[in-house]
Amino acid sequence: DEEENDENKNTNTINATNVNKEEEEEDENDKKNIKEIVFNAIRVDQNTIKFLFIILSKAPIVSLKLSNNNLTLKNFNLLIDNLINKPNNIYSFRFEWNDYLINEENNNQKMVFSELNLSQPIQSEINFMKHLKLLFSPEVKENKLESISFRGCFLGNQLINEILPLIKDNQVLLVLNLYKNNLSNDCLQNLANMFLFNRKLKELNLGGNFFDDKTIDFLKGYIGSYELSQEEYEKKVKLIEERNAIIENNKKISKNPKNKEKPKEVPFVDEIKEETISEDKVKYLLIKNDTIQKIDFMNNPNMTQKSFNDLLYLIDHTKNLILYLDLRKYDKDSVLKMINIEGPYCRSEERRVGKECRS
Repeated sequence: DEEENDENKNTNTINATNVNKEEEEEDENDKKNIKEIVFNAIRVDQNTIKFLFIILSKAPIVSLKLSNNNLTLKNFNLLIDNLINKPNNIYSFRFEWNDYLINEENNNQKMVFSELNLSQPIQSEINFMKHLKLLFSPEVKENKLESISFRGCFLGNQLINEILPLIKDNQVLLVLNLYKNNLSNDCLQNLANMFLFNRKLKELNLGGNFFDDKTIDFLKGYIGSYELSQEEYEKKVKLIEERNAIIENNKKISKNPKNKEKPKEVPFVDEIKEETISEDKVKYLLIKNDTIQKIDFMNNPNMTQKSFNDLLYLIDHTKNLILYLDLRKYDKDSVLKMINIEGPYCRSEERRVGKECRS
């Protein structure tokens, strides 16, 4: 590209003049099995991006990772434009140790990738939040982000309290990784709201932070399902009826522009489920969030033996929940009790760990 400035030209070239004949006869099946392209500590410029998308249009590459590439904003925008508009099969886009998240001018286009992994301390909080707000803007059509990782970004409570409200309504989000972000109980309410509003979330990594025993006690009120008495069930039914009446009234207000009445805020009410035990007996369940399958609490130094009963409570009120815990935090009897629990959440790998604990 002759218009490209000399200083922007890619100096990472490959000398292909002395190619070994045996290498040319490399097994064709190995070439066909290549699924990922990684640019690690390689400067990416316009020429690199143009050539990359020639390859992506013809090869079955499904994963693209860029890490520490000294991208300019102009070249980042070119990269995102190509991801959105050029033929490719990319569904996993991992972007680490770079500064930009989204093309500001074209945020009304479709997001075609389903994974976003960031792993760097944030240099500019203002730019970071600006790009993140664009990423989750209502104008971004068909947001397909199923997995978001802020692993090792050291965001802190203040930033994460701004970020979680942006993503809590993303109903395709399955995995959220907040490992090593200097988080504590100051962000608990926004974490709890993730469970309230997102009923698709399956994996949450809270490891490497400063959560403690109060964390488990607080979150157990937002996860799992609980049996209700007849009196509690009737109260919940009444709350649901009141909520539905507000929704219907708000619809009438919105249909009549002359109506000066303002729509009321719709209260959140947990789902209720009936389970038939026998012909004459019904069990009423209050559903908090029963889709979560994995929560990682590893490497939280402030967790102690006191959280043990709350952890058992979580397991008893959820289906197939796997907890990642540092068992050194708990006494021998507690560990033995935990690894001997019967149920579908006892997988082979937990049993293997259990035998090691016994020995």
